Amino acid sequence: DASALLEKHFAGAPGPFDVQTSELTALGRRAVLVSESNKPTSDARPIAIVVGDGGAVLWSKEHPVAGIMAPVGPIAIAAAPLGRVALAACDPPTSIVALRLWDDDGSPFADFQALSGVESCDALSLLYWPGQGWLIVAARPGVTRARLVKENGAPAWGDGLDLGVRSRPGMVAAPNIAADTDDSFVLVQLAQPSAEPSSPFHALAFRYDTRGNPIWKAAVDLGALPKPPLPGERVKLAPTSPGVRVTLPSGVELDLRPSGDVVTRPRAR
Repeated sequence: DASALLEKHFAGAPGPFDVQTSELTALGRRAVLVSESNKPTSDARPIAIVVGDGGAVLWSKEHPVAGIMAPVGPIAIAAAPLGRVALAACDPPTSIVALRLWDDDGSPFADFQALSGVESCDALSLLYWPGQGWLIVAARPGVTRARLVKENGAPAWGDGLDLGVRSRPGMVAAPNIAADTDDSFVLVQLAQPSAEPSSPFHALAFRYDTRGNPIWKAAVDLGALPKPPLPGERVKLAPTSPGVRVTLPSGVELDLRPSGDVVTRPRAR
């Protein structure tokens, strides 16, 4: 099973581990990406696993970034059509973000150059947007860069667009993305709206259309955080109806409507 595979792969490493999961388009299947925390990707021994109902391992990739020039930056996993799996990998030596697809049986399907001109990359998010393609968002100090890759591999949005917030050195605002409708998506980042070094961090939300054009005139402030986020700490996004559900690092849950209205959900008792 997956536990035995992970124990063998990491050979008794004590952890902690970073875990990403994505529900696949094949019913009952889920992709899991596991790597050692607080290490560069090239040293973190990432492994990609696809499991079916009951947790049975259907296939795995013990070297998911094989063939990408080291040192590899952040990586992210997502679904793809026909039960396939997508992996995005930031590759500073070549200044690109690569998009890799595996077929539903784990065999290689395609590799694309998803985003170019990325000299560095501190945080990365990947979203499969049915009917649109893959949305790749990379953040580094000074810029959050995004591009849409169509399902046929054709790039959209020219050379990419600058979205969201400009992160400061030492505190990169990791991007979090979710489609809230068939033709719009939401980006949420944790950042300091004020230039004062001791000012509180806020969760800031942006909404864009399929061309990357902003729908809201300004960011929607989801509120101040009780304490600064840890490096790379993210919010959690989940599509709801209508809009997306946002879970902040503090555990507070919000429903963000397409109108920009915010509804705070009561805490479970």
